[in-house]
Amino acid sequence: MKKVLLLTGVFLFVFGIACFTKEVTGLLIPIVGYYYFRGIPAEPDRMPDKFFGVYSHVPYVLIGAGLLFMIISLLLPKNGDETPIKWNFKLPKFKTWKKRRTVFQLVVLGLIAVHIILFTLGITSIKAICPAGLAIGAIKGTFGIAAVFWSFILIGTIFGGRFLCGWLCVFAPVQENADNILTATGNRSKAKKHLHPAFIYTAAFIFWGSVIFNIIMNINNLTFDIYSGTSNPIGNIWMFIAGLLTVIPLVMFFIFLWGSRFFCRNVCPIGGLLRIYSRFSFLKIKIDHDKCTDCSACSRNCQMNVNIDGYIKSGSASIKDGDCIVCGDCIDNCPKKALSFGIA
Repeated sequence: MKKVLLLTGVFLFVFGIACFTKEVTGLLIPIVGYYYFRGIPAEPDRMPDKFFGVYSHVPYVLIGAGLLFMIISLLLPKNGDETPIKWNFKLPKFKTWKKRRTVFQLVVLGLIAVHIILFTLGITSIKAICPAGLAIGAIKGTFGIAAVFWSFILIGTIFGGRFLCGWLCVFAPVQENADNILTATGNRSKAKKHLHPAFIYTAAFIFWGSVIFNIIMNINNLTFDIYSGTSNPIGNIWMFIAGLLTVIPLVMFFIFLWGSRFFCRNVCPIGGLLRIYSRFSFLKIKIDHDKCTDCSACSRNCQMNVNIDGYIKSGSASIKDGDCIVCGDCIDNCPKKALSFGIA
């Protein structure tokens, strides 16, 4: 009972936070469809999203109920047949690349949150640096901070490989934690399936082709201002937080079907371009063949399903794969420490 109350409390608390942005109203589309089917007018006061948001009582009730359930679960006596929940707090030790990467990703998310807050308060006018910001600027022939950021990423990939995908991307921790949840519940996809490479290359061609096309179309009136761009992705701090929370179940579904990092491997237009030339980057994961015992632990634990065994059997000095995101998981899981970061 204690575990049930605790998990219920955590769910209600997180769901309440997500409700602040009205992002969760996407889950209520069947209700809206029922309204339309019955011919009920789509008046604002009758729509489901009226019951969500900062000015609604629903999020506060959910958060309060979640806290209440969690408190009750801690006060209940232990049952003899129930495994006690241990709350031993230990300072984290950053001895693995996974832990270092997690901290780095949290710092990135924190910086994004700070940027949103500062922008909302009017303290800064620097726009978003997301890919949409670059594309929207290209359509208008105006470039700003987004163009500067992505220029550094494209050039930096030559030196550091796909570090963006493993360490900087805002979607990286979402995918990794969704995979962690599936693994913890024993539902992790055993077969990491790849869609046909045409999918990711098509996505890359459409995105980058549109950027280049619009640059050509606006070649005679291109302008640059560091403050140019779109403010849509940074208009609401709660939209950012709830977007991360509410997308996790959907990501879990796709990971179950196609394995970890399905978005990076099959869909992402940025990853599609970086995949082409990141294999020529200076930073590589090097292989010490004298230590390797061919246990295949590296390949089994690779998020991107890189065939590391193939590079080992071929006698390669390093992993030269466009799908490698230099995350370090293979290094962490090698029992003989035969893998390491290095310049190749």
